[in-house]
Amino acid sequence: MSQQEPQFNEGLMVLVLTGFKQSGKDYLTSRIAHALKGKRKVVRLSFSDELRVISNYIFPWLPLAPDNEVKDRPYIHPKNKTDASPRQIWKMVADDKTGICAIQDDVLVDHFERNQLSEATDPAVLYIVTDLRKVAEDLLVERNGFKKIRILNPDSQRPMKEDDVEYNIPLFRVDGELMNERDEESVGEFFNMVAGLYPILKEELSDE
Repeated sequence: MSQQEPQFNEGLMVLVLTGFKQSGKDYLTSRIAHALKGKRKVVRLSFSDELRVISNYIFPWLPLAPDNEVKDRPYIHPKNKTDASPRQIWKMVADDKTGICAIQDDVLVDHFERNQLSEATDPAVLYIVTDLRKVAEDLLVERNGFKKIRILNPDSQRPMKEDDVEYNIPLFRVDGELMNERDEESVGEFFNMVAGLYPILKEELSDE
């Protein structure tokens, strides 16, 4: 699938967020969805949701969508022999050297295209992909010309290991970059940045 030409309507609004974990991508998505409530539908898309579904299928005892405070804690279950955290299990399943991505590096991208992106067909909807991290994902985004914003956080640092899933985040070409100070000013800057990328949203976000 990764070798095909772009197959999605050029008129679609598909915004892609990238940034290290805990940078505020999901929070900013929820804020813009709230701001547009009653004006325009916002649909969240996620590359990592495909990994969670696959991991949950392999390990039915693993929560499909654990809360943020649970993701990095040992998940205690009789069948979890190593007490690995949900995030550790996801990384094992998708590891580039020993997991499913060692066989096909863009297998999760294929799943994302088939299960989520193929359903993104309404030009009146703002689709937001909340978790661009890997090169294979960025190839899909670039091929389709989707807009990208990188969310920065003063407390987040780039991983030192090149095989870390977030290592390439600072290298992606983006259309905007936001330093998220976790305040209302940062939310306002995010709204302005989105409105700049999609002028049709300017009036809808102007009162927020």
